[in-house]
Amino acid sequence: MDMARKPYSSWLAAILALSLILAGCQRSETGKEAAQREKVASPSAASSGIGGEITFISNRPDLVENGFYNRYVDQFKKKYPAVTDVHVTSLNDYATDIRVKILSNHYGDVLILPLDMDKSNLGDYFEPLDDLGLGENLYFNDNNAYEGKTYGITIGVSAVGIIYNKKAFKTAGITSVPTNREQFYAACEKLKQAGITPVHLSFSSGWTLTNWGGSMSPILTGDESRLQYMTGTDRPFREDAEIGKAYGVIRTIVQKGYAESDLFGDTWEQSKSEIAKGNEAMYYLGNWAIAQVLEKTDTGVKSEDIGFMPLPVSETGTPNAYLNPDYSLGVNKNSPNKAAAKAWIKFLIEESDMADQLGYIPTLKTRESSIPQIKEFLSYHPKMLSAVKTDELFSRISSAAEIQLDDSSLIREIALSSDIEAEYAKLNDKWQKARREVIGKDR
Repeated sequence: MDMARKPYSSWLAAILALSLILAGCQRSETGKEAAQREKVASPSAASSGIGGEITFISNRPDLVENGFYNRYVDQFKKKYPAVTDVHVTSLNDYATDIRVKILSNHYGDVLILPLDMDKSNLGDYFEPLDDLGLGENLYFNDNNAYEGKTYGITIGVSAVGIIYNKKAFKTAGITSVPTNREQFYAACEKLKQAGITPVHLSFSSGWTLTNWGGSMSPILTGDESRLQYMTGTDRPFREDAEIGKAYGVIRTIVQKGYAESDLFGDTWEQSKSEIAKGNEAMYYLGNWAIAQVLEKTDTGVKSEDIGFMPLPVSETGTPNAYLNPDYSLGVNKNSPNKAAAKAWIKFLIEESDMADQLGYIPTLKTRESSIPQIKEFLSYHPKMLSAVKTDELFSRISSAAEIQLDDSSLIREIALSSDIEAEYAKLNDKWQKARREVIGKDR
């Protein structure tokens, strides 16, 4: 769940000629631009004061090709009759191509913010969006903020939780969803006895396992910083310690036969049909996977067959769940039509059903999702988490020890180990050596 982003420090050095062009485009705000900003913030002025045309550069060629945005363009133009057009385009290699466009100042009016741009550089290329009046009602409002100004708003939010087949639960005699770890394991046992695979891990696919590593600790405790304790001890890996409890969840699932029988086969694609049919009962994934299960219409699956809940393993009595932001929308600092550009973003976030159509939780906290599974998920009122949080000392020790807590290979070894004490002893030896080296250098 590490959501850290790489710095953008090498951009100007990498494309010096283009950066010189960009430097020539920097200018201070004009009176006309200030007036445009006031129009967006004032609802009474917005309908009559916003017009012209804008270009929106998407990172999703598929959505542009299938006409996904057409309906929103029509609705936006109806709301603002003076808007002549919203040109929606896309880039196939967005991460690479958008860099060139930004540095040459040909990046439209609205675009997807590059993921690897350092926050300190945002103000050089993007317009602040604080005047949209959405502020603290947004999830991840500070993700693209610097020195008190917000430069990007996420398109939507994904939650990580248990996607489950209600018919499988019924077949196994599970009459209510589990709400704690004991009930969760009991439900797994009932499913197993009924001949249903309780949890599909896609064990051989590394990307599916990262949720089951160190990232499990905050799900258990509700404390994103709980693993920081590891910097204060030479031997943090124990079954009764926080990291041992975190690994204990997947270890229990594997050791008790609650996962797919073919742990090393490439079963991901097939698993979606198995979940849809109820032959397998649960995933622990982001809500994006719900749509992929429901796409298996040849299985007869219906939306009402699939549920979504927080992973019920919390030790606090309150369920905990990770929220992850999607890509963020931003406005070109040099756009000649900032008012319309900002209005487009505000419309997409505040009025359109784009988040629902893409399978996301709405970015605006005051909006209710129309997706039944997300409604169910939110009805449990989970504590929302963003990531495991540790300091620089932790990172230095972890790096020196070559131990990444969410590494899929490490998770597999721990889950499968027949001697967990010996496994943890090896990890503790590496951690101890690295910790003493790092702390010794600091003295």
